[in-house]
Amino acid sequence: MQRYRGRGGGFAPRRGVGRGRMQEETQTDDEEEVTVENLHIDEVVPLLRPEIPAASGFSGDPSGIMSPQNVTILRPLSLHELGLGHEPRNVMRGLCHSPGGVLPVTPAMKEINTKGHSGREIDLVTNYFRVLRGHDWGLHQYFVEFNPQEDQTFVRKAILRRNKDLIEHRYIFDGTLLHTPFLLDDIDASGRVVINAVGKDDTQTVVTLRYIKSTEYGDPIYIQFYNLIVRKCMFGMGLEEVGRGFFDAEKCIDFPSLSIQLWPGFLTSIQNHDLDVLLCVEITHKVLRTESAMDILLSMRASYRGPSFEEHANSTFANAIVMTTYNHATYRIKSIDFNANPTNTFKNKKGEDVSYQDYYQNKYQKQITSLGQPLFITVSTIRPPKNVEAQVVALIPELCIFTGLSDTMRANNSLMRELSTHLHMVPTKRVQAIQGFMQRLMETQELLVELEEWGLRFQTNMITVPGRVLPPEPILFASGTEIPNNNEDWTKAFRTQKLFRPESINKWVLVATQKDSQNAANLVRTMQKVATPLGFNIRQPEMIIISDPKAQCYMKAIDDLYPRIKELQMVFVVLSSTSAHIYGSIKKRLVVDFGASSQCFLTKNLTSKGIMSIATKVVIQMTAKIGGEPWTVKVPIKNLMVVGLDSYNDTYSVVASLSKDFTKYFSAVGTKNSNGNIFCSDMEKCLTAYRKLNKELPARVVIYRVGNITHDSGRDETEAREIKAMMKEMYEQASTDPPTLTYLIVCKRINTRMFAENGNGGFDNPPPGTIVDDTITLKDKYQFFMISSTARQGTVAPCSYIVIYDDSNLQADKLQYLTYKLCHMYFNWSGTVSVPAHVQYAHKLAQMTSVAYGGGQPSKDLSNNLFYL
Repeated sequence: MQRYRGRGGGFAPRRGVGRGRMQEETQTDDEEEVTVENLHIDEVVPLLRPEIPAASGFSGDPSGIMSPQNVTILRPLSLHELGLGHEPRNVMRGLCHSPGGVLPVTPAMKEINTKGHSGREIDLVTNYFRVLRGHDWGLHQYFVEFNPQEDQTFVRKAILRRNKDLIEHRYIFDGTLLHTPFLLDDIDASGRVVINAVGKDDTQTVVTLRYIKSTEYGDPIYIQFYNLIVRKCMFGMGLEEVGRGFFDAEKCIDFPSLSIQLWPGFLTSIQNHDLDVLLCVEITHKVLRTESAMDILLSMRASYRGPSFEEHANSTFANAIVMTTYNHATYRIKSIDFNANPTNTFKNKKGEDVSYQDYYQNKYQKQITSLGQPLFITVSTIRPPKNVEAQVVALIPELCIFTGLSDTMRANNSLMRELSTHLHMVPTKRVQAIQGFMQRLMETQELLVELEEWGLRFQTNMITVPGRVLPPEPILFASGTEIPNNNEDWTKAFRTQKLFRPESINKWVLVATQKDSQNAANLVRTMQKVATPLGFNIRQPEMIIISDPKAQCYMKAIDDLYPRIKELQMVFVVLSSTSAHIYGSIKKRLVVDFGASSQCFLTKNLTSKGIMSIATKVVIQMTAKIGGEPWTVKVPIKNLMVVGLDSYNDTYSVVASLSKDFTKYFSAVGTKNSNGNIFCSDMEKCLTAYRKLNKELPARVVIYRVGNITHDSGRDETEAREIKAMMKEMYEQASTDPPTLTYLIVCKRINTRMFAENGNGGFDNPPPGTIVDDTITLKDKYQFFMISSTARQGTVAPCSYIVIYDDSNLQADKLQYLTYKLCHMYFNWSGTVSVPAHVQYAHKLAQMTSVAYGGGQPSKDLSNNLFYL
């Protein structure tokens, strides 16, 4: 029988261990202890990069082309860069004279003006609170020794808990180091505090606390300490931890007819910002099913009529999130093992065989009623620490509930409307909820005492920051310009404007069922009608009628086109259902196997009342897929190539603009390698494509790479390798001056929120074009926030941009303007998007490749077209 190994040799489910999280299952009922042993602490403090004297040149560069410029790497430094470690092996030739073999660095970051000044000024309220501390407050570190010696961490912690009254202040102990907010009074001349403690088995133990240092304010350990204290406060407020958030189960909203609950909750984080150390508080919700996962499996089995229920269940629930009912930990399902059941055994920490049934009965007092149910094979949703492999865990469906909404629930319009009032909170209600959190914290007396003993408190007012609003961006068409409305939308322009440089559709095929053939013909006439005013023609397609809307019928019709597929500009397919299998099969065959552009259209839209509007969007999408240029914006920076990079699962994609109007693109996809380096090999392709169109290399390259707002040393090293490889490629391809490089990390999913007071005591969303580059930006980072689009529902979410490398001397104002302009260039939407179009294109391509194309590589014949729109 197959055995699944887990933590401690067994499969005991537990709380996830991640950044700022404790191991709950090893925790005792003593609330005094908070541990930092599982916190990831960067090996390097994110210091300002010092000014390094310029070297005379690079080896292997007799021409002097690579002589040091004003190059700035804006990121935490690695040990070898600070001169604290060895030089890395295989340092790239030509860059070996810079410190640590990275790149020359001058001027220092603090000398760069990272603030813009253009735009209308606006004051914004944010979801941040200031962290206040007493004048004599600090974080003091002690090394702890035990006599007799004790090697087991949990025993060392237990000894201190048992003798906590002998320590004068609150403390944090990770098994080796102890931190206190105030210096201990009984410290002797040698810097030691000796405690005669009661050890295990009531034996006498001498505990010696040897003073090491007082940590300077701003040290990373401070931030980790603050987050631990806030986490403890969340528990003290009666909130329950689920995944990365804390939720109020007592205020859950029931939907009994659909067997779901909506739990309101909070996401918090403390970081070091330009103003000070700030607490960010965001509102979140968790949708939970009230019926067990086993009940859902049984219901599915009863109604399923297909060939293999096991395959169907694995396909349906792959990557679904479940929450355990005994400790509210969340896990992602990898597979369902129908050959295992709760009577199977695993090895516990003592090496003994124990059944899942007995384990849950003894550990959680949970009696499993169905012994024939399968097991969920899962991984925790909490990211493991660096260099630690994600732990595989077997779970009992009877003790799990699914989170999130099913497809059936999403199709329930009345349910979604009701949920949206809670999930998409308008700004005024969101501000009230955030203020309510702080009020609840300040009214919990036990927490105030706790914070007072730590010498901490929070400012109760949300922080107001200065912002700027850029003016509306004119949209350029062939027949003139259009100023977007207040929502940054220019859909009405298609009534009067001609597209910038459209491509006519002269040779194309339409595939539809006999039932849909008449309505499809009507659609073609409508498309031809709306295309003419837009400045291009759509000729009559060749109609291919299939007998049945089954996958094999669609595939046969498409396969029959192969001998003449290169003659066709477009294959248009009318789909009778939203089947992901049929859609994916069609897309994969056309894009991966045949190298043909395609457009899929749902049958239900053939008879829509808004068919004119739908047809307009479709024809714009179609002409863009075959190389048309619907619109553009004016970008004054010359000879500029902009690159967007994003990934989905293990697939990455890169999209680079080639033309001066930012309307021609080159796209490539690939698979992440073991080093996490996901871009370097495609830089040559992007530069080659640019040179082919423009007969020269770009003078500037700006890269927007999707990432996280927080950094760790591993990711910093990956980004450094990417930058070095890109610089190397640009140096090798350039016959004269190589292109300059600006490299930004784009953070789309952040908890920062901004609100504009409306003068009536309430709040509105800030307008598109809003920029914040002060106060709440991360300390020692070149960062700005931007709101480039509107929110149809609820509160708009800004995006964060962090410049980690720049040798172009591009002013902050120009970089912010460029970023905003590019948010107007996504041809699948006649309005602004939340990120530059290159990033949106890259995300769409990576997602389509991973999901619809089944991981298959799109044909290289399509590299210069936006075939994935």
